[in-house]
Amino acid sequence: SWAALRRRPSNGGQVVWSVFAAGLALLEVLAWQAGRVGCPGRTVALSKGLCHFVENSPSGSAEDRVVLLVHGFVGSHIYLAGLRTALDVAGHRVICPDLYGRGFSSAGVGRMDEGLFIEQL
Repeated sequence: SWAALRRRPSNGGQVVWSVFAAGLALLEVLAWQAGRVGCPGRTVALSKGLCHFVENSPSGSAEDRVVLLVHGFVGSHIYLAGLRTALDVAGHRVICPDLYGRGFSSAGVGRMDEGLFIEQL
């Protein structure tokens, strides 16, 4: 009942809730890892972490017009899929990385600020 849920749990209840929360956190980590398997694009090791990126026309010639698309502080390469497609159709080579801690890139080492992201790019 709602009254039972609203009562402060006993020590046993706190243990149950702690185990439940830990289980949810574990499921989240496992889901993230499973999502990386078969993800589109490639991942490269950089000095501060793993950087995932997607690109089109990777075997293009040196005359290709290259566009580097970078998402905002929040987001990933997925947010730019429509623009990537339009630029591809227009004949541009497009490279779109996930910033550290976003999309399929690792968290990176260091403070999450513009310096870290600039170094990544």
